[in-house]
Amino acid sequence: MFSLMAVCGVLLLGAAGFAFWESDWMLERQASQSTREQLQSMVKSMPGSAIVQYHLGQRMAAEGQEEQAISALLQAHKIDPDSPRVVALLGDQLTRQSRFREAGALLQTYSRQHKHDSLTQVALGIYYYRAYEHAQAAAALQEAVKLSPKDVRAWRILGEAEMALGQYREALHAYDAALAREPNHSDTLVRRAAAYQMLNDINAAEIDLRAACRTAPDNVTARYLLAELLARSRATPDAQREAESILTELVAAPAPMPEAHRELGRIYSEQRKWPEAELEIRAYVAVKPQDARGLYLYAEILRRAGKSDRAVIASFNRAQADQERRKTLLLKVQGEPNNLAARLEQARYLAAHGEAAFAVLTYERVLRQDPQNREAQQALSRLRGGMQEGGPRQ
Repeated sequence: MFSLMAVCGVLLLGAAGFAFWESDWMLERQASQSTREQLQSMVKSMPGSAIVQYHLGQRMAAEGQEEQAISALLQAHKIDPDSPRVVALLGDQLTRQSRFREAGALLQTYSRQHKHDSLTQVALGIYYYRAYEHAQAAAALQEAVKLSPKDVRAWRILGEAEMALGQYREALHAYDAALAREPNHSDTLVRRAAAYQMLNDINAAEIDLRAACRTAPDNVTARYLLAELLARSRATPDAQREAESILTELVAAPAPMPEAHRELGRIYSEQRKWPEAELEIRAYVAVKPQDARGLYLYAEILRRAGKSDRAVIASFNRAQADQERRKTLLLKVQGEPNNLAARLEQARYLAAHGEAAFAVLTYERVLRQDPQNREAQQALSRLRGGMQEGGPRQ
């Protein structure tokens, strides 16, 4: 009798477990196919469902509603703190809102507790990359691809981290791995072409860029980079004509790429077509007034055309001095990591030059060493408020 009752109990438990799993599976399927309005209605009727809260957060994130996404994901994390997908997406949204301290604490804590979860390692790698900690990003992403070697995204982002570290051969290996798993992915081909160019393998870079253009004819970046490579690295008349043709199409597009104006202006200047060159480079500096290289080219074209370059040279000198100041501040902070005055000066500079996300990160690093620093606290509050209202974003 006892054994029969035990068997019946096990069967009942198994049936209950299956029913629970089945209901979760059905809810997962329903939530994944629901609209934002439907998900909001489901949240009201099922406020304790991490599945519904996660999908609402995912939907809000896809629509660019980052604050609402974070709110839903925080609730999902409270309900199910062990969900790797919730942690990964929440960490991503926090970093997009430049809430680096919160994102770092969340992802670092979770990854320590769940060392074998590849999804979180990828999210942690992305966090480190956005926080300009490229060595740590590469380490996290290397761990991610060990855990999940089929994860194309992890391989691709690992390549980006290696590129940022100047480790171009390692970046090539990562991009090769990504393309082996997802052949002809145009953005990955563009990235691998950049790595080849850094290694001075122009032929391989051109092959990849042409493949990217064939695979995705609307990939503006691939087309521009192919034109730039042809214009700068191929001296044949055919290559120059092809570069000019591509760039002419790009500047005529409804949303022209500013760099296409600059490169086309440079081609026209080499052809001594001064009016055409001046027109293109003027369009470029109107959009990129702080680019010292563009201003220098503009001044040269004006001189060759017999016009005064005084105002442009003055702008060039200011831009050059500004770039030197940025470089000096960065080197000082790197050389003196405990110099809070230098970090504050760098943060002020970044905020004043529209680099809000980087400024937030710098102020947070000040607060890591001096939690009561009033300037950093007040500046962070202002910056975050401006970003939430649609202010400058990096």
